Amino acid sequence: MDARAARVARLPSIRRAFTTILVLGVTLPAVLIWGVGRMTAGEAVGELWEQLSHELTGHAVQRTLRYVETGRSALGYNRGLLEQGTVDPQDRKGLLRYLLRGLQANPNVSWYTYAGPDGAYLSAYRKPGGGTVLTWREQVEGGARYRDFEVQDDGSWKSLPEKVKAYDPRTRGWYEQAAASEDPVWSKVFLFASGPPGFILSQAQRQDDGALAAVWAIEYEMSYVSTFLETLAVGESGRAYLLTREGDVVGHPLSHCCVGTVDDWLVTETDGKKRIASAVGNKDTWLATAYGVLQDRGGGETNFGFELDGKQYLAAATPFPESTQLPWQILLVIPEKDILGNVQKGAFYSALWALLIALGVLAFGVWYANRRISKPLAAIAGELDRMARLDLGQGAGLETSNLEEVQNMLSARDRMRGGLKSFTKYVPAKLVRDLLEQGLEARLGGESKPLTIMFSDVVGFTAISEQLGEPQALVDALGDYLEAMSASIAECGGTVDKYIGDAVMAFWGAPDPVPDHPLQAVRAAWLCQRRLEALRTSWPEGHPAFYTRIGVHTGEVVVGNIGWEGRMNYTVMGDTVNLASRLEALCQRYGINTSLSEDTYRASEHEFLARPVDCVAVKGKEEPVVVYELLGPRAEVDDDTRAFCEATTEGFAHYRARAFDAAVEAYERALASRPGDAAATQLLERCQGYVATPPPADWDGVLKLTSK
Repeated sequence: MDARAARVARLPSIRRAFTTILVLGVTLPAVLIWGVGRMTAGEAVGELWEQLSHELTGHAVQRTLRYVETGRSALGYNRGLLEQGTVDPQDRKGLLRYLLRGLQANPNVSWYTYAGPDGAYLSAYRKPGGGTVLTWREQVEGGARYRDFEVQDDGSWKSLPEKVKAYDPRTRGWYEQAAASEDPVWSKVFLFASGPPGFILSQAQRQDDGALAAVWAIEYEMSYVSTFLETLAVGESGRAYLLTREGDVVGHPLSHCCVGTVDDWLVTETDGKKRIASAVGNKDTWLATAYGVLQDRGGGETNFGFELDGKQYLAAATPFPESTQLPWQILLVIPEKDILGNVQKGAFYSALWALLIALGVLAFGVWYANRRISKPLAAIAGELDRMARLDLGQGAGLETSNLEEVQNMLSARDRMRGGLKSFTKYVPAKLVRDLLEQGLEARLGGESKPLTIMFSDVVGFTAISEQLGEPQALVDALGDYLEAMSASIAECGGTVDKYIGDAVMAFWGAPDPVPDHPLQAVRAAWLCQRRLEALRTSWPEGHPAFYTRIGVHTGEVVVGNIGWEGRMNYTVMGDTVNLASRLEALCQRYGINTSLSEDTYRASEHEFLARPVDCVAVKGKEEPVVVYELLGPRAEVDDDTRAFCEATTEGFAHYRARAFDAAVEAYERALASRPGDAAATQLLERCQGYVATPPPADWDGVLKLTSK
């Protein structure tokens, strides 16, 4: 018997010590758990509301921006046509026809306008209740002569009686603001003649000598935003409001779901004069109270609570980013019970079950410690000894114990380290670390959560394998490639799920959370391509070149331990995974090396530049996805690449809007800067075909793929 075994034989039994510790260790938590549950409920509500409010306000801001963003490209297109001479301001009826087409191509727009330095004002606008009117106003003695035309169902124009009124666009705020600026200018929100609030986006156009040539303007009604706010789910009964930073109500969710007209909620009348309703003193007491608290807190992005009529509410405010030049903010209000009710109920039942279990464990544990504890612990020690084939390396911790059974368990732990160290080379190390820290056995199960998935595949790998010939040469080259890819993924916080020959599958956001996982995945994709480029340079002359295609998509997946009890794998599955794989395959179709889904690109576009390639519905799925090509970090791309991106983005927008002539012009401009681009060539040919033979009325711009 060695010295260690002799010492173990002299150690006291664990049964007496375990009984004493069990009584104290189980009773105290059972008494305190109810109080702890109530204390943590408030913290849980705060965390839940902070996360939910951030997602909801961000979603509302992005939807609103997408609604108005088409105006910028439309203004740029107008200016380009005037510079090229395609649009002649002196041809008044020709200009009216162009404005009508612009209005019809942009369903979100209410007015499509040209204003000249001579006081001429030509516009196409939608009448309240339906219909389109073209107005042509020229300065004459005594005011402006109105020549209005009502567009008929067959496309003809019906002339309305001429009249003279006092109107000069040059005196309007939107005209003066645009004339004083070189960039597009947003007006303040104001009341349209038809009642609902709206705003104007205008931009000046100048001659070569700097003289003002025209002011183009696009006007929006904000009733769309109110419709959107009413459909936005904020808990069970919460509301979302769109306000100016001064507190004027731009969008109100009740204007489309309650009795009355839009004016009842968006417009107020004082002394017979109508104006936009204010959050201050608003008849919607949720809005008025929340905005009052927001003002007291100094405004800005914030989360807070308030009491109204004896009930507790949660609120959150988020201003639009300064870069948008829109002085608006989103305000959310939700009854606290929508969130706290389930938390309190869960805390109560958790405490109740914990108390019952604690009493049962206490009674059973006292008996068990005195009768059966020694033999089971010895059995556990033997089981740990068998599990020692999974050891990790040497680590700090308890090395000896005065209890015989615990000392045996420590010995088994030491033997287990080496096996686990090897094990972590086959599965994600973070996953093994979490299991050890929690003291859990890996079990089958998963959860649904949003992750970002990446697939990559070497181009022409079969031919490369034949060219390398020797198996070891192939293994060495593939090892260099997979090392570069895996290192790039790991540096950006990703988890390599598996290697499928030359293919790599990775994901972000599990097992450890990655808050900005779409951005990190895009960074990794860009880094993979750059390191692979360096690897090709480092290989000797004649070595086959490795090129890889990458697809990245963000969405809900099931992540967890998949398999059976005898063998499982920590992995992800679901439509999001399949779509990421299809995106990688689509790279070949469009001649690109890295494709992103729209969800992934929108979450990373502040740092990376990408251009839309196509809108496709992959085989087996009805829901379309817009495919983007990653062009590089915005801080690094050159001017030619930016111009190419702008041209393809403009062409794609025209394509989706059925403006195929404009799309053809944009894609031809893109191909002039990047001849032979496969994606732009395909869209150009498609648009040219639609110019000759327009698609049916229900055409949605989606390319439905019938093969993977």
